[in-house]
Amino acid sequence: MKNLNFITLSILSSLFLVSCLPPGVQTNTKKTTEESSSTTSSVQQSNTNTNTNTSTNNNSNSNGNDDHNNGTGNQQTSNLPVSFLVSQPNISMELAQVQMVPITLSASNFFEAGFVDIEIDNSSLVNYDITSSQYINVALNQNRVYLNPNGSANLILRIETMSMAPSVTSAATGGAGRVVLRASSDFYGAGVTQDFQVNLEIQPKITIGIVSDSVPHDYDQADQIYVRPHNAGMEVTFMNKTMNFGTNGDGPCIHTTSPLRHCNTGNRMGPGDSYTPPVRVMPSDGYRRAIFYNHFNGSDNTGRYIHFNVNPGQEGD
Repeated sequence: MKNLNFITLSILSSLFLVSCLPPGVQTNTKKTTEESSSTTSSVQQSNTNTNTNTSTNNNSNSNGNDDHNNGTGNQQTSNLPVSFLVSQPNISMELAQVQMVPITLSASNFFEAGFVDIEIDNSSLVNYDITSSQYINVALNQNRVYLNPNGSANLILRIETMSMAPSVTSAATGGAGRVVLRASSDFYGAGVTQDFQVNLEIQPKITIGIVSDSVPHDYDQADQIYVRPHNAGMEVTFMNKTMNFGTNGDGPCIHTTSPLRHCNTGNRMGPGDSYTPPVRVMPSDGYRRAIFYNHFNGSDNTGRYIHFNVNPGQEGD
């Protein structure tokens, strides 16, 4: 009983002490707890924001990397996606001669199917000598072809020199002798072309061929041949172009006069043989003409002449 009274008294004393504490002590304790909780919440929110910003920055960098494109894409080009294959890119010709040059025009796999136009630019020759357009003929057998991707078309470039053509140094050696083939397509528009240059040399030489042993003989040149002055001098060759004339030793020998030289009558031409008088007719020789015919057949003398140092436009005067 005595112990029970002691315990009861102790409990009542504790309750009295608690009730006697100032009110602010309890309030501050509660506030401190709330502030601690609030601070913890603020730190968590800050960390959340930081993580969000980091994620945003990472996304931004990722987007930047994705937007960066190192590819070439569809680039504008001034070259038409076709190419020329020419069997003879460097051509050497004489006067009064024709050459046929095979050409293949090929399209790449990038080419859009359609028509291709091919033109000839010979302005270099014309600028070199204004009469070139009159005495040098350059043409294609077709100027417009249809191409598919990886397709091709065959063309023929025909070059003809007249006897009155100028001699021309090839562009391959620094001269004006060149012909440019230019391909274009309406699909690709103006300015999108592909060029190929054919280098052209024209030598101051002429070959006169006997092509038949009929009497009078047939020649592959005109009866009256006119040539202009050439600084390097003019060279003439006579050739037996028949298959059988002279197989028995009875072939022709060219009779001619100054400024050329008569053939050696002991050297008659068999099939494929030629004779070149060992002289060049120079501009300083002035106008000259030389007859030519088979020395061993007088019936072949029909008044054929070569006219030297004739100015352009004065042929036949």
